[in-house]
Amino acid sequence: MSRLNLFFVVIFFASFCFAQPTMQVEELDTKNQIRLTYGSTQITLADEIFGFGVNGIKHLGFNSEFCRFTSQAVAAYLWEISFTNDSGAGGNFVNLTNTSDCIRSYTFDPVLGLSLTFSNLDLPGQPDSIDVNVTISPLPQENMTAWRLNIINRSTAYAVWNAKFPKIAFGDIDGDSNNSVLATSASDHGVYASKLTQSIEGLLSNLDYPGTSHMQYMAYYKATKGPQYYPSATRGPGLYLAAHDEHPVAPKKWSITCDAANVRWIFACTNYPEDIQTSKNYTMPYNHIIGTYQGEWFD
Repeated sequence: MSRLNLFFVVIFFASFCFAQPTMQVEELDTKNQIRLTYGSTQITLADEIFGFGVNGIKHLGFNSEFCRFTSQAVAAYLWEISFTNDSGAGGNFVNLTNTSDCIRSYTFDPVLGLSLTFSNLDLPGQPDSIDVNVTISPLPQENMTAWRLNIINRSTAYAVWNAKFPKIAFGDIDGDSNNSVLATSASDHGVYASKLTQSIEGLLSNLDYPGTSHMQYMAYYKATKGPQYYPSATRGPGLYLAAHDEHPVAPKKWSITCDAANVRWIFACTNYPEDIQTSKNYTMPYNHIIGTYQGEWFD
């Protein structure tokens, strides 16, 4: 290969590489938060003191915010894990969350993404028995990030019963309740507008997959001509929430509950380990995808 041809090959690959978005992270002085940016998706996490909870998810192209930040005094959500000391439903249950007492830290790599560590969590009579790791990684798909949860269980008395992850508090998009729409794959057609910040407890709390949830995704978007899809509508900001399982599919439960006091609605995906055993770790077997896009449920 001539030097000239080699030069153009290098320029081509350099241009291709630089065309891909790079994940970036920065610490914010205001409210001691961490901001993660990937393409048009920007995720704001609380400081480690507040458990790295999700305070905001923004579509930078529209400057549109999908979450409702209240204050650091209100704990932000990220994960909730239930442990049991019996393999049946009659056992005692203990819940730990990202705000439980532990040692928190994070590392970042532009290629691998953000890694959040929660070390030495306590269970009754079993101190320092649980470690939790959360990763948020960039994907080749534009603006999409992959979320994973891993649990190290050193407890000889408790097993992992289930893990709610991700768990995120959302609000009306840009504060506009009339045009904020959640599209689910529930059997009741699953398009909800102007209900999300009302009392919807139980309305969407049991969307099992496989089961009452027909597919493994939800779309939260700002509609321009009502909640349904119109080909002539101007595409607004959208947020994609999905479980991307490989075969075999992992059983899970989607839930939408209400935080009426703060006018927020809580999204969670509950994961279930295959074996309920003490001292057994849990590794989430798939990516949960979160990312921004332009459009409605059809897009």
